[in-house]
Amino acid sequence: MDKTSKKKDISQMLSGFIGMVILAVLKDIIVSAIKALGKMAFEMWRNRHK
Repeated sequence: MDKTSKKKDISQMLSGFIGMVILAVLKDIIVSAIKALGKMAFEMWRNRHK
């Protein structure tokens, strides 16, 4: 009884930690993708207005 509840707590903590890590990585990827897209759009816009 005690062991199973402890195991459940550990797995919940692990899944929460993994979820946080995944969210942080995704956020980094999305931010860098948005920055790259913005740079590309700015370059295209600048080239068009030369």
